[in-house]
Amino acid sequence: MRRQLALFAAALGLPILVFVAFILGSLSLAERDRIESEAEAAARSLANAVDRELLGLTSALQVLAVSPELVVGDLAAFHARATRLEEELGVNAVLRDLDGQQLMNVRVPFGQPLPRTPSPSDQEVIAADRPVVLNLFQGAVAGIPLFAVDTVIRDDRRALYLLSLAVPADRMREILATANFPATWTIAIIDGNDVILARNNRHEDFVGQEATQDLRDNTRGFGGTWDARTIDGQSVFGTYARSVASDWRVVIGVRTAEINAPMWRSMQFFALIGLATLGLSLLLAAVFARRISGSAAELAGQATQLAEGAAVEERPSKIEEFQRISHSIATASATIRAREEALRESEAKFRAIADTMPQMVWSTTPDGLHDYYNARWYEFTGVPVGSTDGEGWNDMFHPDDQKRAMGRWQHSLATGEPYQIEYRLRHHSGTYRWTLGRALPIRDEDGRILRWFGTCTDIHESRLAADEREIIAQELSHRIKNIFSVLGSIVSLTARSHPQAKEFAAEIRDRILSLGRAHEFVRPRPQDGGARSSLHGLMKALLAPFDDEGDRIVLAGDDVEIDDGAATPLALTFHELGTNAAKYGSLSIEGGRLVVTGMRDGTTFRIIWHEIGRSGAEASNGTGFGTKLIELSIKGQMNGEIERHWEESGLRIEIALPVWALTRSASRGASTEDQAAAADA
Repeated sequence: MRRQLALFAAALGLPILVFVAFILGSLSLAERDRIESEAEAAARSLANAVDRELLGLTSALQVLAVSPELVVGDLAAFHARATRLEEELGVNAVLRDLDGQQLMNVRVPFGQPLPRTPSPSDQEVIAADRPVVLNLFQGAVAGIPLFAVDTVIRDDRRALYLLSLAVPADRMREILATANFPATWTIAIIDGNDVILARNNRHEDFVGQEATQDLRDNTRGFGGTWDARTIDGQSVFGTYARSVASDWRVVIGVRTAEINAPMWRSMQFFALIGLATLGLSLLLAAVFARRISGSAAELAGQATQLAEGAAVEERPSKIEEFQRISHSIATASATIRAREEALRESEAKFRAIADTMPQMVWSTTPDGLHDYYNARWYEFTGVPVGSTDGEGWNDMFHPDDQKRAMGRWQHSLATGEPYQIEYRLRHHSGTYRWTLGRALPIRDEDGRILRWFGTCTDIHESRLAADEREIIAQELSHRIKNIFSVLGSIVSLTARSHPQAKEFAAEIRDRILSLGRAHEFVRPRPQDGGARSSLHGLMKALLAPFDDEGDRIVLAGDDVEIDDGAATPLALTFHELGTNAAKYGSLSIEGGRLVVTGMRDGTTFRIIWHEIGRSGAEASNGTGFGTKLIELSIKGQMNGEIERHWEESGLRIEIALPVWALTRSASRGASTEDQAAAADA
């Protein structure tokens, strides 16, 4: 039955509607083309008007530039002539020297002090040696938006002055205002800096503002059209034409609604015809309406019951289609009620689990508004239920933590990254306790965030214990540093009683002090949060005593993090190499240099020690205790390799260390698997 009614209505009205739609569509497209062509012609016409105005100003400037008063340097008389020109043409003449100092300004009586107004375009004007149109600028004396035409005044040998005719931007608005175009069009003149110079409406609001990126991207040629949007947000058909006398553009925007008005009128007319056709179809179909109205009313009643959440039972119908619909509604009602019951049961289980957890549990909407807290939250904070919903939770934090916590939360909301932070949360007793806050997003199959679920864990006691351990670690580090100093002093005192061991004692003392410097460099400090030190930093600290001039030692290439486990063997190694370089190598001669280069090569870190200025063979001092100490540090303690090359340019030493040996795993004696994992990390 439904199919028969549809076919009957289509047979009557479809051919007529198709024909009317074709005619109305053709007419509306023709009208749209006419409006667009008219706007393009208007843009070209206004660009020509702008050119005529600029050429007139250029001619006036050229005449003024050759006035006899200016040639003989009588600036007072020249001021009088320029004033008469201002009265005739409404332009302001300004004469400046090549440094931008105004010598004469028609707006100011001659002889009064004038400002210095250099312009970035001055050099362009001097180089061009012809009048140049300047873009919009704010007049230093006039205090209003201006544009100008500049030229350079020369004698036979050199440039003497810069002469400008400055014109208010309103002059161009008058050109737009006198054009006989529809008032609904938006017309603007854009200068060479993509700044609005004039506008036919709301001129004062927009003059001096930068044109939209859309306009700048689509008006780079000599002329054209595009679908645009004005600076005040209107959707328009845009067309432009470029001025020949300058780099300016005349841009016209015709509102999309005006362009589409013929189409909308056609659609309205088409709708009327369609309604008439529909009325005829309804009249013809009314004969069959009585046969289906009863069943339709019963379906409407079932739909109302479904919307209200009531149980819906299937109802019999003489029309097969309606019978199937009634069956579907009844089935949907049963399914919805079952799912609602399952959802209520699931929520009850979640609340029961959340309220028994020791942590405070909360959840938010995708945009971060809190809408659930478990009982533990209210027990801990003592606030009324619901008082911290939305964004009220941030007021529960310590004032010093609120900004940091809110910033971290906003970052997680913006990026979807997990939220984790430690802050001080106000306890119901009025004190603040350290708390660990964590949250993760729940996403759908497409990756969209559905909710955030988070917890707050009281870590106050463990935080206090960690602070105490930090204080103990700092004290221990300080005592170790003092031990290095005491050992150095003992060696020095012992050497005084045994003069024959003085040189050996000095070497031992230097090694102990280098270990002290290494320990001082890598020892943990509260302000750096235990961050690791770098190889370059350690080498700067160790090699500084050997670089009295400050430019003989260069550290280049890659840097790498190290810790206290690697600092000791590295300190002994580079102290010995630095001592040898200062005694026998490149640092022992005038002009000698040392270049240390680091290179990361996969799981290996290579260090190139290159002494420049003294041949390696000349600087070699054999294999003493220092050499054995270096071999023990690099090969024995760090599982590395070291090679020496005595070259003509100087000694070059290549050290290869596994990356894992530069971290704490080296001092713990890491297994092969641990070393590989550290290298991959």
